[in-house]
Amino acid sequence: MFAAGNSVGAGDGSGLYQGVLRQNLAFMDRFRVVQVGYPEPAVEKAIIKTQVPKLPDLIAEKMITVAGEIRRLFVGAREGGAELTVTMSTRTLVRWAGLSLTFKGAPKVFEYALSQALTARAEPEQQEAIHRIAADVFGDYWDGSQP
Repeated sequence: MFAAGNSVGAGDGSGLYQGVLRQNLAFMDRFRVVQVGYPEPAVEKAIIKTQVPKLPDLIAEKMITVAGEIRRLFVGAREGGAELTVTMSTRTLVRWAGLSLTFKGAPKVFEYALSQALTARAEPEQQEAIHRIAADVFGDYWDGSQP
């Protein structure tokens, strides 16, 4: 059995995972703890292609780039600490990819799908920042002027 958690059972000392409580030591004693980061871009692309095979490679690569930038800002890779309070898991990335095909043909499909997959639950300033990142990465594809 595998169990995943963002706090290693210690609660949320970082402020990144609000609401995560400290786990009972007797319970935690039953697990080994292994730190696992996000998959490499090539692995995430393979995951996306498995789950959403009709998604064009170029779009998958752009989505992975957006996810990487969101994650970088979430963990605080800059000197000032974390700049985003939401991040994009691989599960959310796959959801974004799938919704992009589900809503194919809709105006601003990638923006709408990103909102449904992630940013609808973010603060307005964070929504704007994430969508700005995506617009920069997607270029003309973002507003639908490219197929």
